[in-house]
Amino acid sequence: MVTRVDRLARSIRDLQDTVYSLNQRGITLRATEQPVDTRSAAGKAFLDMLGVFAEF
Repeated sequence: MVTRVDRLARSIRDLQDTVYSLNQRGITLRATEQPVDTRSAAGKAFLDMLGVFAEF
């Protein structure tokens, strides 16, 4: 659980690697201040979009 995606990673690559690693362990990412749900395709796409914004 994180407050915001930009607090977890500063690049899209690091974010994707972290989420993949969590998913391999059966852990779902939750962000308390953002509607992120990595269980769905739309949620994964939204997470990637937030990751792109975190790079700036």
